[in-house]
Amino acid sequence: MPANILTEEERNKDFKKTEYFRYDIGTHQVRFLTPNAVLKYTHWVLDRYSIECLGDDCPICENNERLKLEFPTDYKKQRGYNGQQRTHFLNLLDRSPIKTCANGHQNKSINGKFYPTCTTCGVVLPKEYTPANIVKVASFSEANMRNLVNIENAILNKDQEVIGWTNYDIALIITKPADKKVITPQALTQFSDPVEVNPDELYDLDTAVMHLERDEIKALFQGIDLRDIYRARYTPKATIEDATMSLVGNSSIEFVEQETKVQLELDNLFNS
Repeated sequence: MPANILTEEERNKDFKKTEYFRYDIGTHQVRFLTPNAVLKYTHWVLDRYSIECLGDDCPICENNERLKLEFPTDYKKQRGYNGQQRTHFLNLLDRSPIKTCANGHQNKSINGKFYPTCTTCGVVLPKEYTPANIVKVASFSEANMRNLVNIENAILNKDQEVIGWTNYDIALIITKPADKKVITPQALTQFSDPVEVNPDELYDLDTAVMHLERDEIKALFQGIDLRDIYRARYTPKATIEDATMSLVGNSSIEFVEQETKVQLELDNLFNS
């Protein structure tokens, strides 16, 4: 008997996909919606994933300490070293001007100029543009957050009080002079119109970064596919290896529901 395939509405019930801010080259106009950033300690691993550090129980940190003892002068250059990073998360409203093509693809300007055709499908873009007005989650390194805080502390009212970055727009100018993108923020105090966003549109910043348990992190470094790691979470009393094998010949309703949950989580992490 064929498995029941869940509808789009059923798949997305009680699930809110996170819209992450993309640091594409050019100028982005945003309004911060969160007065304080949420700090997360993270590791960038396997040249692909940013995952939350587990602190005292983190196997990545344990490996880093081992490398420090073994190579005290150049441990950071050793294969397998993944330093802990301080990453700051904020809700923001992307107010950048966009042009939407006939197929619904949104196009941002690059240094104030739009391409004549859609960068996704090639359709000719309209002359008119509108603010994007999309709530997104943005992540900033320690250095970039320090620059943003310095800007915020410099913008004062007539009583010499900090106005706060939720009360004016900020331009995030993204360039790539070498092999690394550079973020240059500028306050746009001329754009100080009140912005109202439904609280339900804000994202839970505590879940903004991928969280894996200790055994799951070890499995990832052992070569287990991330999809199989997530699949094991929805397989009762299953190991990660069991979840990997469950792909073979399984067409049950429970399996389809399990695969749907896995796909939603992975889409949320990587298809933003």
